[in-house]
Amino acid sequence: MVMASAGDGSQASASFSSTPECRIRRRRRLAPLPVSTAAGSSESAGASAAGPSREKRIRPASPTSSSSATSDVDSDVEQGEEVDEAVEEEELRPLPPAGPLHQVLAAAAAQAAWPVAFGSLSVAGRSRDMEDTVSLRPGFHTWVDGSPMHFFGVFDGHGGSHVSELCRDRMHEFLAEELAAEAASFAQRLSRRQQKAAAGEGTSAAGATTSGGGVQDEEQQQEERAWRAALSRTFRRVDALASLACACGRIASPPCRCPLSGNSGIVGSTAVVAVLVRGRLVVANCGDSRAVLCRGGGPGAATPVPLSDDHKPNRPDELARIQAAGGRVVFNNGHRVRGILAMSRALAMLETKV
Repeated sequence: MVMASAGDGSQASASFSSTPECRIRRRRRLAPLPVSTAAGSSESAGASAAGPSREKRIRPASPTSSSSATSDVDSDVEQGEEVDEAVEEEELRPLPPAGPLHQVLAAAAAQAAWPVAFGSLSVAGRSRDMEDTVSLRPGFHTWVDGSPMHFFGVFDGHGGSHVSELCRDRMHEFLAEELAAEAASFAQRLSRRQQKAAAGEGTSAAGATTSGGGVQDEEQQQEERAWRAALSRTFRRVDALASLACACGRIASPPCRCPLSGNSGIVGSTAVVAVLVRGRLVVANCGDSRAVLCRGGGPGAATPVPLSDDHKPNRPDELARIQAAGGRVVFNNGHRVRGILAMSRALAMLETKV
């Protein structure tokens, strides 16, 4: 910051290039140097005698300044040019990866095992606190045929962040357990089918050749049913666990009674999860967080495809479900469950459970 002294009551005029000023600011930010003094008024001298300032302030060159002040500023600019070389070298160095440690490690593992780019961006907007979380878990589980499975989730917290943080830290673990259980059942069914085919049961060899595509389609459908069942159970487990979570970090039954638990009944989170395996994508959601499939870019790009449906209180089927369960929807700056929640489903959120 450049300051001008006006001890004699007159305004000092400054006319100088912005480039030396920027260089001086860079040098000041990198390495503190002695305060550069210039000939000025008695007030400036009095301030210097009182003690060193915590901020380095350099007077701009002016027509009324003495030759000593001009030489001081010129020497500062020359020193700033020398420091600029170090600044440029520092700016060219690669920056360390940003974000939480688990996301950095996940990105490093994905680059080695999965040649597909992925990333995330979080913006708090006008909110005072960031209550949303993102979970990127490439290769979090391996399916029965050895195919890696990749987990991506977005959790929009409301009323607090501890439920969305719980989803970020635990949902992929629960899903891996449920997928392991489904994989064991799927492998048993597949083994029995192979044994029957080897024993000559069922159709003839010609019929088997003709219906080979149908058998493969049936296996894919069974896989998808297994994945969907695992996702459904995972959402239920996370919802039950989040209902017992407290802002202090404890998960206990009966619920925690600490001072931070006062608003636990109105804390919750949405969830939208995508599982990618062998080029197939399975999406599950709770609330109004959305998943959209976009292909290509530019003028000739394909139309984006929605992969989820928002759970909103004014949706006819959701409204009927809420009313059948004894709840009601109130218009309060939009349709809201009991005038509070702007979505018809959410994880935790005990005050609006119907």
